Amino acid sequence: MREQSCILGSCCLSPIRRKSVLEETAVKVKDEFYITLESVVTSRPLHDQIVVLGDFNAVTEVDRAGFEGVIGNFGSGCRNDNSLRLLTLCSVANLTILGSWFHYCHSWLSNDGHTRKEIDHILTNDRSLFKSCRVFRGAEAPANSDHRLVIAMMHQLHPMRTAKVGLQQSKCLDVETLAQSDELADKYNITVTNSFQAIRNVILQSARSTLPVVKKAKRPRLAADTISIFDKKREARLRGSTKDWRKYKGIFKARAKQDLENYYSRLADEAEKGVKRHNLRSVFRTVMKIASSPSHHHSSNCGDVPMLRGDGQSCRSTEETLGVLALLFHCLTIQRQRAAKHLR
Repeated sequence: MREQSCILGSCCLSPIRRKSVLEETAVKVKDEFYITLESVVTSRPLHDQIVVLGDFNAVTEVDRAGFEGVIGNFGSGCRNDNSLRLLTLCSVANLTILGSWFHYCHSWLSNDGHTRKEIDHILTNDRSLFKSCRVFRGAEAPANSDHRLVIAMMHQLHPMRTAKVGLQQSKCLDVETLAQSDELADKYNITVTNSFQAIRNVILQSARSTLPVVKKAKRPRLAADTISIFDKKREARLRGSTKDWRKYKGIFKARAKQDLENYYSRLADEAEKGVKRHNLRSVFRTVMKIASSPSHHHSSNCGDVPMLRGDGQSCRSTEETLGVLALLFHCLTIQRQRAAKHLR
């Protein structure tokens, strides 16, 4: 009999290999063998996952009475003295015969070509450790044996939580004392608040030293290049340079007109997308943006506003633009109500 411990990751697996005991062996030898095997199995630590491999020259039989935790639903054969000894060992050592829980084929074929038995077994104290157990009939064992290859597939072993040397182990805290003592609860709340305040200050300080400051655009309808032309025009006026001032004034007027048209075109595109998606929020947002625009942006002096009335003419004032958008909003509301009724 051989015993060894395998450490897989942080999991301890104890495989035990043994030589077979024939049915004709003396009773004294059998007793010594099973006593030794039981002492080896029971001497392993409780957290070890034990696997016993070997030819036991014993069958399980179909009857599970008295050995429900040892034999599965796929037992076979008729019991003999070795069978009773094996089942008694498994019952005492809290082991189970793995092959009886799967569709397990015969692992031994007699020389007469007819007698077949399941006498090669895998014993374990954790049946959930294995996915399957089967006999490979096509695989030839070494030394021209009359036994077939028995293979069991295991799940991945989960590492055990072990204490690391040099690291302080975590301690269980008594949280119930917070509900029993008001003074302790107030002290805890103050400590937590101060800790969060310190974390908040560190985050804000890191963000201010790393991220740029957002500059709120005073004229969101104008592009950055147009605003730079406006600044140059103002500087020319302050210097008293009439020539440069008139030059930048013409450039600014032309660009401001184009930027205004582009701005309302973007608003119209957003409203159109909202209409296609039946999203009235974007349409309402567009109406609010236009309503908050300065009245001089809708005057006839600043060019045509890209919003058409029912007669096909461009809107010339804020009232006309808001009227068109209000009508559009009303039509969308009716369309949405009709669609909801159709879905019902």
